[in-house]
Amino acid sequence: MRFRGSEDHPALAVAYELRVASPRVVAGEDLFLELALKNHGARAIELPDPESPLNWQPTFSVAGPGLDDRVTFDRLGIARGRPSRPLPDSAAILVSVPPGGAWRGRIHLGELARFGSPGRYVIRSRLAWGGMVIDADPVEVTVVPLRAVSAVVSLGATASDAPEIAAAWLHRDGDESAVFFAAFEPRNAPFTGMGRLGVTRLAATAPSAAGLVCPAAEQSLREDWFGWTAFCEGRTIVAAPTNGDPPARLDLDFTPDAVLSPAIQHPGHDLDLFVTGRDPAGGLLALVRFGDGDFAADAAGRVMWTLTIPFVAAGGAVAAQPGTGSRLGHVVLVEAARGRVHIHHALVDGRGPPRRFEALTIDDADALADAVPSLFAEPSGALHVALIVTAAGDRARCRLVDLHFAPRYEAASIEAITPIDLPYPAASARVGHCRREGGGRRRDWAIRSIDGAVHAASPSGVRTARPASDAPLCLLVLEHASYLLDPAPAGALTFSAL
Repeated sequence: MRFRGSEDHPALAVAYELRVASPRVVAGEDLFLELALKNHGARAIELPDPESPLNWQPTFSVAGPGLDDRVTFDRLGIARGRPSRPLPDSAAILVSVPPGGAWRGRIHLGELARFGSPGRYVIRSRLAWGGMVIDADPVEVTVVPLRAVSAVVSLGATASDAPEIAAAWLHRDGDESAVFFAAFEPRNAPFTGMGRLGVTRLAATAPSAAGLVCPAAEQSLREDWFGWTAFCEGRTIVAAPTNGDPPARLDLDFTPDAVLSPAIQHPGHDLDLFVTGRDPAGGLLALVRFGDGDFAADAAGRVMWTLTIPFVAAGGAVAAQPGTGSRLGHVVLVEAARGRVHIHHALVDGRGPPRRFEALTIDDADALADAVPSLFAEPSGALHVALIVTAAGDRARCRLVDLHFAPRYEAASIEAITPIDLPYPAASARVGHCRREGGGRRRDWAIRSIDGAVHAASPSGVRTARPASDAPLCLLVLEHASYLLDPAPAGALTFSAL
């Protein structure tokens, strides 16, 4: 630390320090700079509040690997959108630091400077006040590229019925692996753009982490300041709260094949995960629950029930029944068997395993390993299911299949089958529903072919919506538009119109 002082402000009595929580961050991750003003003198001293957007002191600079990654700023200049001009000292917002005491705060550097390019960044700050000039020791941060291997959407509800949108993704770079969580909001009504509010590192994961899921909820997740993200590490289910609490872990007596999406978050914050697996007789379906209704202060996972089923599920999905506080719901399992795809549906009540399944069969079809069905539950108890299947032996010939299950197992039918022909075989697919404001539903889809390109619906049939990339396929369907989770210029992922 370098300093100059005056008789009124002896710099030797003041220490100005910078710190970051980690010297290594993933591109787009929230980066906070922690600040400390320490008074080693014998009397209190007043200094500009470094957190205040009304102050032009201290100043900060960031020097990154490229010419576009260099910036000098102060909080007032950022707030006004133009460089600050000198103001009288009386205009500053001050903090008083007592003798032997310290002021501590932090600023969100990611909101003030660009950290999108991988490489080394040096952060400096100078406090010039009342004839005193103090240069804090610089800190360095290395930004590594985001390598997202999977991503999922989380949806909550608000009093206005507008969706609360979030997403989680799993980053894996060699032995380094972590789960990140981001909240989003529309930039302009009606959902013509999407803005990202922040990217939080929730938990480090094992390199084997898979089966990432986020919750759907009828209630607001942001107003509670609490949500979940869950994933598997071998036989272990890990549930990471979004409020900063440590992850909860539960070891199962079988290795999960999948955690069905979405997870269901109850109004009391409990998290329900439906997990599939295998046993010698066929397959398994289990309900795992985390949390105790007290913001997971003592989060504990437990297996509520395990059911043996006569087939191995190739995939599946769940949905809560509207208007029941997530107490009732639907489970759909996909079975691929000798050129046919069987869709099994069951009602669940959260207390015990399903009492029965009903099934529909799609002939001359095969299931994609990475193609999650989309469920849309009606207040009446009816369920709409949409999924992408391929022709048996020809994965370039896909079909969008819409199915309907009436309330209380009264009837089941295939509503429509829409052919989708691709230039290359399909590798993965996503389908999504949303509830329309005036009633009814909207449905959309996206398919990634083996060349990496993403295909979507168009008035004339099929269009290529994205060129080849290795970004995870993650679809968000809203009333007026659909979105894919794409790499952002400043790092991380963000929703862009499909």
